[in-house]
Amino acid sequence: MQKIIIKNFGPVKDAEIEIKKVLVLIGEQASGKSTIAKLIYFFKTLVRKLKFTDIYTDDIDIDSYFSYLIQEIFYNFFGSTLNLPDFEITFYYNLEEEKYLQLKLGNDKELSTNFSISFFDDDFRSKLESYTENQQYFNYFNENEEEFERLFNSPKNQDFRKLQRFRYPSGTK
Repeated sequence: MQKIIIKNFGPVKDAEIEIKKVLVLIGEQASGKSTIAKLIYFFKTLVRKLKFTDIYTDDIDIDSYFSYLIQEIFYNFFGSTLNLPDFEITFYYNLEEEKYLQLKLGNDKELSTNFSISFFDDDFRSKLESYTENQQYFNYFNENEEEFERLFNSPKNQDFRKLQRFRYPSGTK
């Protein structure tokens, strides 16, 4: 089971949400529904967006490598953190195994990352390897990321099947 805990990010002051196959967010306008959806999307797609080229060499510090890349992806996705208040977001990739990634913004306005001890276990590494081996999918995703983002973020796009066909072109799922 996956879970996200959000403290003081955008309009969301305090939220703890279990992520299931179907998640419905209901609330007033500007109450944080889109912020929650974007955060879930950010964490769930993070593995696909990371560059894995040097990850398995002996001379790389995996924590530092991932921290840097996650910070860059976060800044590109959400923008500058200079005017944001301090926040803390924890995403549990596997709640039972305590496998999580935590992002914090403190007084220095620099985004910090904290990985659980079990985050970089063998299962995680094998998933990274399987993603990197599927170059057809990666190439397709990277070449069409802007269009995918537009479709995903469009409030008028109610055709979920179209989105699924775009995410998984024939021969890549």
